[in-house]
Amino acid sequence: RRVHGGSQVLNYTIEVQDSLSRVKWAGAEINANLPRKTRIYGLLAGRLYNIRVRGVNALGVGAWSEEINVSTGISAPTTPQWIMANATSSEVMLSWTPSPSNGDPVKSYIIERSILKLRDITPLAAAPSQPLSPSQMRDLAQLHKALQR
Repeated sequence: RRVHGGSQVLNYTIEVQDSLSRVKWAGAEINANLPRKTRIYGLLAGRLYNIRVRGVNALGVGAWSEEINVSTGISAPTTPQWIMANATSSEVMLSWTPSPSNGDPVKSYIIERSILKLRDITPLAAAPSQPLSPSQMRDLAQLHKALQR
């Protein structure tokens, strides 16, 4: 255990601040009996954070350490959500909820299409009481998959 001023250090306080938004310092207490290291979760990609530490003992709270600046990396955007399609006989209008940028603004989206060969699809059973054949089930699954794109 570390001793400072004749009294054992009981806890360490760690504070983190997002330097971009300058949000109030968020802190956590770390028991001095534990290893003097910790992992900080919930940080945003592509941000600069200020971090500081201080000790606490029976006599009170110590001074803050010098701040260190830590930059989190950037990564590829996540998948867009809530993709919607409205089709006419000659066009499709797509809309979606943008992906989080993960530290670097999204510059563009890539849209791919696949042409479903409708002539290759066998008509389904005429009556709901008739079971579907394995080939009809495959055709239905193919059509469903194509419509989801």
